Amino acid sequence: SPGGRSRLSCTAVPTLLVQVLNQFKQDQFVFVKALSATRACCSGQVEMFRKLREANAAGVIQQHVQKLYLDDDEAMREALSTLHELAAGELPEMRAQVAEALRQGNFAIIGMALRRTTQFRPDINVAVLELVAMIASLSRDMRLALNASEIPQGVTTALDERCGVTDVQLAGWSAAVQLMRDPELVRTLGGAGLCRTAMLTLDRHEGQAQVLMPCLSAVLRLATDDINNFRFEKHEMHAVLVPQLQANRHSPDMIGLLLQCMLALSIQPRIRGFFVQSALGAVADLLVPPYTDLHRDPHAVGLVLRFLIELAERHAAAVREALSQAGAIQPLAEHIAFHSRDKGVQIHAMRVVVVLADSPMLRREVGEHLGALVCEAIKGYPDEAEVMVDAVHAVWRICVRSPENRGLMFVNDAPALTLHAMTRFPDDVEVQKRGHAALWELSELPEAAALLGKAGALPLVQAAVADAQNEQVKVYAYGALQRLLRVRENREHFEACNPDAPQLLQDFAEALHLRGQSALDSSDDVRVLFRPVTHQPPRRWTGGSIGSVGTYVQPACRTS
Repeated sequence: SPGGRSRLSCTAVPTLLVQVLNQFKQDQFVFVKALSATRACCSGQVEMFRKLREANAAGVIQQHVQKLYLDDDEAMREALSTLHELAAGELPEMRAQVAEALRQGNFAIIGMALRRTTQFRPDINVAVLELVAMIASLSRDMRLALNASEIPQGVTTALDERCGVTDVQLAGWSAAVQLMRDPELVRTLGGAGLCRTAMLTLDRHEGQAQVLMPCLSAVLRLATDDINNFRFEKHEMHAVLVPQLQANRHSPDMIGLLLQCMLALSIQPRIRGFFVQSALGAVADLLVPPYTDLHRDPHAVGLVLRFLIELAERHAAAVREALSQAGAIQPLAEHIAFHSRDKGVQIHAMRVVVVLADSPMLRREVGEHLGALVCEAIKGYPDEAEVMVDAVHAVWRICVRSPENRGLMFVNDAPALTLHAMTRFPDDVEVQKRGHAALWELSELPEAAALLGKAGALPLVQAAVADAQNEQVKVYAYGALQRLLRVRENREHFEACNPDAPQLLQDFAEALHLRGQSALDSSDDVRVLFRPVTHQPPRRWTGGSIGSVGTYVQPACRTS
């Protein structure tokens, strides 16, 4: 009873118990009863732990059991339970003493218990595995000592032989995660068959989050090794992960771990191809209603977006199709607005916007639902270069060959915001490149070009054409300059500041004709600069506000 333990802790009982263990070590009956009494003393009294530590209880138990009772199931059960209680107590020094005592014996007691898993009750299996986890959490030296005694292989055996026992699985996977804090043990456990065991556990314990969480954590660590990735591919781990997405969509922690595992495995081309065919729809569905705790968790939403971005690097069309079929564009806007204060979500969301806006068929819808939020991201993170790069990129792609979107972005202050981002980060090549490209597109509107001229865009753009080290920055800046000079006020200001303006523009054009082609990508947006020059008066924006679309009047063009 608690009262009895409290009174005993003030006596010499802990020391006397250790004396009994020493004196009657060869009397199995007395030895086992003394172990049981020692374990009973371990429930919640720090003073009791302190006296047991002073008497070196862990060392005495380890020494006698290893020498006399390795083949005695009853003594092993009591010894393992007692050592577990000692290590799990409130005194950290006792945990270190238990670990050191077991290391002195090369972890023979633990190794024997793991090799004879099925001969012990599941609760003893759990005690052994928790003991391994506690020892592995202490230090790298302890983990390497466990590895030298082949304890990781024993953990894998225990997980295999008790595959259907929930408590053993939970303790075993927790031990494996602690062991894999060192890279050497990651490959060791993978070679011991843990990759196949993980697949069986995920398949057999579907819906049991308490087992799946440590199992997925172990999978994530195993996947950091290339050889283990090949093992996962061989055992078709990817086919087991995908069904878990819908089964666990109400758990942000589970979805986060599943997506991290899928990202780690997707470096294998075959697995990546499988995810494109079988997982994209399920991942896109995670963004749409009904909304759950998943959608309120910025980390989980960020991982969903990051997974889509990773696959979009080589399969952008498939990602766009999946998001379009799931009707995820409007929900994506809601997530961006809801998580407006989370930088990670904003960065990943801006990249997804770019992927979507690269489709001419989706660009209008993207501009309508997401254009204003892109501008809000620039306003919300004026000092974050990572957000600026992707948000300015999104402005550019939304406006490409889309008069309607240019008008919408103009109403949302995109020209001024883009110019602010470029002046805020003058040395960031990506911000400058994408910013000049965005100015080029936005300047198609005379209102936007006039506004940019008044805001000081001309000196910035001219300096980029003349002095930028990056060829793409030069070309995009030249395109922006051409369109800005279509507005009379801008042209007059440029000529006033540059008396030799015609010759200067001719020099810019000749330099870009000579050097630009090899340095640029092959998009139509860039190659249009190298076509024969025609004077086209800018189309006039006749009005419109957020949520509405104005009309354009195209004056007659004349060829120079």
